[in-house]
Amino acid sequence: MLVEIGEGRFGENPNEIKIPEEWMSKGDIIDEIFGDVMENYDPATVMKRAILATWNKDVDELNEQVLDLLDEETEVTYHAQDVYHYGDEILQAAGEIHQNYKTKNIKGLPSYRLRLRKNAIVMLIRNLSIEDGLCNGTRLVVTNLLKHNLVVKKINIDGSLSDEILIPRISLTAKHGVVDVTRHQFPVKLGFCMTINKSQGQTMDKVGVVLKHECFSHGQLYVAFSRVRSIEGLKVVLPEDKTSTANIVYKKLLELGKQ
Repeated sequence: MLVEIGEGRFGENPNEIKIPEEWMSKGDIIDEIFGDVMENYDPATVMKRAILATWNKDVDELNEQVLDLLDEETEVTYHAQDVYHYGDEILQAAGEIHQNYKTKNIKGLPSYRLRLRKNAIVMLIRNLSIEDGLCNGTRLVVTNLLKHNLVVKKINIDGSLSDEILIPRISLTAKHGVVDVTRHQFPVKLGFCMTINKSQGQTMDKVGVVLKHECFSHGQLYVAFSRVRSIEGLKVVLPEDKTSTANIVYKKLLELGKQ
């Protein structure tokens, strides 16, 4: 079935496929994917689960909701330090600019306001040490929240936790419009949920796929559905009153790939 979806051959209308009833979420997707592991929290088990969505906005909202299931007494909010450049000039007295960028997600930068709790799953957004496996996209579990460092652990191949690793704040720069924004912040984002594109290459035991906004690129639906080890671990959320979703497959790309 997944191969048929990937090749655009599933169903009567391969470009708009009907989701089988047994794949559909029965209500609360967060509870379906994470509910049974939150009480007796095991990071290795949580790491083998994720909720995927097409839009970053949906991912961010879902991540915040999952974070709220963890112990609120351990919560720490970290605010970044920003510097704004226009050409060679540092923009002083940039109150309005600063307020604007505090609330925007700027591609390539961590959030200005980073809310975390102990045991949160986070994802690196920059390569820190390829040799140590601390690469862009690596998921980690937060074990302690210090003033100047995050204390995290990796999940080893055998499911055990690594030794503690300190993640410092670093300065990252990205262009937003005509302004270069340099942000000093921890290079992580919450990682319970992620975009479909970011999930490529990972295999998990339970996967929720939230398609409130339909897939918009070639093979995206196949990537989402094939992240789960067994189809029994898949749950799909569609907009209310919908039972089908877009499946974008460019046959010419598939033909080129077979040559």
